[in-house]
Amino acid sequence: MDRRSLGALIALNVVVLLAVLAVTVMPQPAAAQLKGRARYAMVSGKSIGRSSQDVVYVMNLTKGQVVAFLYESEKKRVTLVGGMDFARDLEVGPQRRSAK
Repeated sequence: MDRRSLGALIALNVVVLLAVLAVTVMPQPAAAQLKGRARYAMVSGKSIGRSSQDVVYVMNLTKGQVVAFLYESEKKRVTLVGGMDFARDLEVGPQRRSAK
């Protein structure tokens, strides 16, 4: 084995090692959809004016529904705040058209 082929093998091993590290270290997108007709998304964030509470929104993307929860980290408790049906609220039916 000459120096040239040894250098090529070392370079190839470094490239493979970097590729394995990139695949294991890079964050993967969440894929937690169940097999069914509905598609869901969840968004979380800090609540304004409430230091120990976070907000979690769970959205049914198929039906256009959203439900909000408060998570209280001190009490480790989840509380349902409310929900909204965007599909129903934005629907333009015959009753609403005739009410002009």
